[in-house]
Amino acid sequence: MSRNMIRNIFKKIFHIFNAIIRRSRWFNDILFQDCRKLIIHSTFNLDVVNLGSTSGVYAFNYEGMNIKAANWALSCNPLVCDEEVLKNYVSYLKPEGTIVILSLCVFSALSGRYDCFEDRYYAILYPSSIPNFSKRKQNEVMARYNRPLLYMPLYNMVKEFWYLLKRPFIKGEKILSEEQLQKDAQRWFDGWLKEFNVNDFSLPLSLVNQDSVLDAAYHLNKIITFCKEHNATPVMVLPPMYHTLAEKFSIKAREILLDSLFAQIDDQSVRFINYMDDSEFSNDRTFFLDSFLLNQIGAKAFTKKVLTDIGIMRN
Repeated sequence: MSRNMIRNIFKKIFHIFNAIIRRSRWFNDILFQDCRKLIIHSTFNLDVVNLGSTSGVYAFNYEGMNIKAANWALSCNPLVCDEEVLKNYVSYLKPEGTIVILSLCVFSALSGRYDCFEDRYYAILYPSSIPNFSKRKQNEVMARYNRPLLYMPLYNMVKEFWYLLKRPFIKGEKILSEEQLQKDAQRWFDGWLKEFNVNDFSLPLSLVNQDSVLDAAYHLNKIITFCKEHNATPVMVLPPMYHTLAEKFSIKAREILLDSLFAQIDDQSVRFINYMDDSEFSNDRTFFLDSFLLNQIGAKAFTKKVLTDIGIMRN
């Protein structure tokens, strides 16, 4: 067997393993979290698209809805990145009439922008969309994207292999008990307070967080303006929480996190639909993965409700 034949065999094996790793949880849930759906997206003339962060990823599922739609939400995604995703993928919208759902979180007011974009954005955005773009960083990120086999840690390889062995025996989504949802709500709430350095909603926000609210309003206004410039209709939506989590937010907290943000929207005619306490969802454990995130059943039910409420679907 010649050296060229041996080399070609090794190349084929390398490409096969690379393709397998690109389907792995490590690649799609850690290294390039939520990016695959944007990279492979090919549907034009979309009727509906939603942006958003973690809650938006889990809240919308358009399967079986008989419309052209896409969920472009990304986990841990600030509003400035929503703006850039929309700008980068606007060619997939209809020339006129696409509904752009801006899926918000109760803490969106404090997450308008981050100091720098995560590495994964180098795989889905044009260089001009990335602040402080680095060609060196782009080369490093795309090397990991194109040849993940060379970068996957041994620990993750073992973990992925173990998951593949267990997967046939894994049951469907588990429904948490009321007690578990109480504890989970406290976990989410405490985590957010720590992340955004908030101690007490009875006190004014820190100067940093006050600036964050201004940033969030600025980017929301830019997204809304961009939608209108491209003949799309923006709709702001706050997905439901399970009641154990929603109850953590007092009237004062909601004034600070929600009212203060929406008061700064330039066009007050833009529709905002608040499902945070919607009893159809917030009291039904079977719709939730945990106190914050909807499961697949909940996402389909919620998506249908939103599309009905905004006039895309009929009951």
